[in-house]
Amino acid sequence: MGWGSAWVLDERLNRGVGFTTKSSVEQMLSGTPWQESGLRIPTCGSAMRAAPIGLLYHCDLGIVSSYADLQSICTHCSPASRAGSIAIASGVALSLMGIPKQTILRIASDLSRRADKEFADRLLWAGSLIDLDPADALSAIGNSPAVFETVPAAFYCFIRFDPEEALIRAANVGGDTDSIASMAGALAGAFYGTSWLPERWLSCLEGRERLSQTAERLADLSIMICGV
Repeated sequence: MGWGSAWVLDERLNRGVGFTTKSSVEQMLSGTPWQESGLRIPTCGSAMRAAPIGLLYHCDLGIVSSYADLQSICTHCSPASRAGSIAIASGVALSLMGIPKQTILRIASDLSRRADKEFADRLLWAGSLIDLDPADALSAIGNSPAVFETVPAAFYCFIRFDPEEALIRAANVGGDTDSIASMAGALAGAFYGTSWLPERWLSCLEGRERLSQTAERLADLSIMICGV
């Protein structure tokens, strides 16, 4: 809880933290057990942080789903938020296996259904819009912070475009663009690897060395756990 405690001393350190996560962390700091600290607001914060679970445990989708659900509860305990977390974590795991994109979407939807049927149906629906004009499809899906919109929008961008275009589209769709782009990027990175990343993006990346080192450690842990 050192990360959360630091906010009390310097609010500048909570940069980028959403309302739901901030409120839940503050409740835990005040003594609320983590199993009871989550808010039933169906936003996407827990889905945004679920990708490493898919990376680490991609050899076992049961573990991926369970851990993605568990890590959501402490901040985002609504059924939809839990389902979104499961969808992103399992989507990353499946992407690492080289499974076709539409199959990834279908399995991720199936796994998320145990937490929230409405979310699972909406995720499948977003995948059905592939043949529409992208602007019309993304407008229909929506871009608010609601997990019903951000996670389906991320999956749509991942499925519809090559990785660079997927992130550009996600970052420019409006609304909660950072959430949509981060999740689309996690899916694309797992599916395509890193060779497609433009140097013009990396050269100006804040904290590039720290992020690269963290990614390498996660990859090493994944090999230790799954063997590949």
